[in-house]
Amino acid sequence: MMKRIKYLMASMVLTLFMLTSCSQDEPVGKEEFGENLAVIEIGPILNDLLNRQMEGDIPACSAEVPAFARIMLTHELGSVDVVVPILADDLGLFTAYDEELAIPVPDGETTTEVSLTDFMVYAEEPNEEVMPIWVAPKIGSDYENFVNDPLPIVLDLHAGSKKYVPVEVLCFEDREVNLYGYQFFDLVPVKLYEFCLFANYCTDAGEHYTANYDLDIDYLLEEEVINLYQGKSPVTGNTEDDNSGDWYAEPLCLAIPAPLYGESDTDIYLRVTVTLTAWEDNYGEPVSEISEIIELNWNAVQLYFGPDNTIDFEHVFFNCDDNLIQ
Repeated sequence: MMKRIKYLMASMVLTLFMLTSCSQDEPVGKEEFGENLAVIEIGPILNDLLNRQMEGDIPACSAEVPAFARIMLTHELGSVDVVVPILADDLGLFTAYDEELAIPVPDGETTTEVSLTDFMVYAEEPNEEVMPIWVAPKIGSDYENFVNDPLPIVLDLHAGSKKYVPVEVLCFEDREVNLYGYQFFDLVPVKLYEFCLFANYCTDAGEHYTANYDLDIDYLLEEEVINLYQGKSPVTGNTEDDNSGDWYAEPLCLAIPAPLYGESDTDIYLRVTVTLTAWEDNYGEPVSEISEIIELNWNAVQLYFGPDNTIDFEHVFFNCDDNLIQ
């Protein structure tokens, strides 16, 4: 059974209040747009979660009190990168008013598009040496699946409306090591190696194409299969901007480990499954669903290692007589 050290992420929800008009008591500042402004503030849900942390329901990520928020967003008339204080009242925590967060709705329009791209919370005013205590993760980051809506969040802000947008931020639960019963840790470095693959497809008539495909890699144990990659595909394109040139698929290269659990050099420990997929602009739909399975032991992996720190790729042929293709 694969040993996993689980990192717990505590998710705290912030709410952006989109207020689309300003009272006369508020400093508007962008008079050329009249009263067509959308004011952004941070809602009080954060305070409720902080109270729950103090009660022990959610382990505290930091003993520091949130004091500042850095907010980065873009809109139709520009962009905003602003640091605002975090204030508190009987209802909870919220960001202080800042003129930079008065988002203009262009004249003649009833809506404006706002994209929240970055959101970070700090215990003191941020600079190059001050790190955030909570951060909203982005699409494509390692932590995007820990929240429902990773950044960027795109909003259609309507004049005269009030919109509530939840923004989830993450912090790391850094527990004392003795809670797990350990006195010290042994560091076990794991070295990764590249595995690269290229594929061709042949029609039943023998016409030859560069292939598109989905690739999965599984680590095989006696009682468990660990999926390392699923549904990876190569970068495809055409050599000319107007698609009048040659269609190509770049070799797909992924990191794989050497045997991790005491397997011998001849034990099969990796299974690579390559499944041919359609490519409308190149060969269209393939004649049938075709998959190739490559099983690797450590000896086989090392055969890809070339001289001068180079690596050879695995060449897969779908529906081809590979004896005729050199």
